[in-house]
Amino acid sequence: MRAIAYAFAVQAGTVGSAGLAADGPRTAFACTLSNSKRVLVLTEADRITYRYGTAQRTELMIEGTPGSRSVFVGHGRFAGAEMQLRFVRGAYSYIIYTMEANGRAGSSAISRLMVMRGTRAILDLPCKPYADFVGGFDLIDRLPPDDDRFNAISGGD
Repeated sequence: MRAIAYAFAVQAGTVGSAGLAADGPRTAFACTLSNSKRVLVLTEADRITYRYGTAQRTELMIEGTPGSRSVFVGHGRFAGAEMQLRFVRGAYSYIIYTMEANGRAGSSAISRLMVMRGTRAILDLPCKPYADFVGGFDLIDRLPPDDDRFNAISGGD
């Protein structure tokens, strides 16, 4: 999965072509959704950025910091360890979430983008193929914890 995230980051211009991180933002998460759009999460110093769109055009960008109240982190365990980042713009939340596979429980690994209006899910798209968080944990760990009403695994209300 790191190879997929790396390839997306090279295309997005966040990693140098020699494989070394370029000065500036670093990729924390990257996936291609089932609708062929892409989600990218970048970190740089105290800033975390969500980008949604195509390789040619960013359709939505949300930036936040640990104190901005525009990005939250959630951790949990369902069938496997789960993690989510929720980016907020107005009444809408854009949630990237992953859950590990668990052979004993018969669950597969999942990664998705869920969009919520208030606490109601209005869009839920899988990453194709599975993607996982690959970095930025020093910043992600300083984000405020999310409210349980926005748990993407349970689908909100």
